[in-house]
Amino acid sequence: MGDPENAANYSFNETCTRNTGSESRLSDVQKNKWRNKLKATNQINIDGKEIHFLNTAFVAFAFIYYVISGLRRLIQFNVDANEGEVSKYFVGIPTPLGAILLWLVWLWFIYEIIPNENIVLALVILIGYLLNSKVKIPHP
Repeated sequence: MGDPENAANYSFNETCTRNTGSESRLSDVQKNKWRNKLKATNQINIDGKEIHFLNTAFVAFAFIYYVISGLRRLIQFNVDANEGEVSKYFVGIPTPLGAILLWLVWLWFIYEIIPNENIVLALVILIGYLLNSKVKIPHP
């Protein structure tokens, strides 16, 4: 029978299939242990990696914050361009650079360079903040 304490090696439906390919019918007690284990951990599978988001509101906040920061950055860029202000540096990181940084964070998380999804959320918020910060980045 499957071991609910070793949930990462199993996929669950009415039969328990371990990565080795062997199958066994689970008793009702064992099925309930699996159901409770998977409900308790809030498992979500993205690109073959289990994600355990502890707080969906924090995820929503990080996403909305980044989108609003990107929009504000683009609006500010257009306002400055209409005023004729041309400087030798960007104030705040450019929006395309922010998108590249998000992509790098996602890659680092998928390849387990960043071990925790909470670190990813903090980096998304940091990148959103840097879009509208006073950091000066020289033009190429």
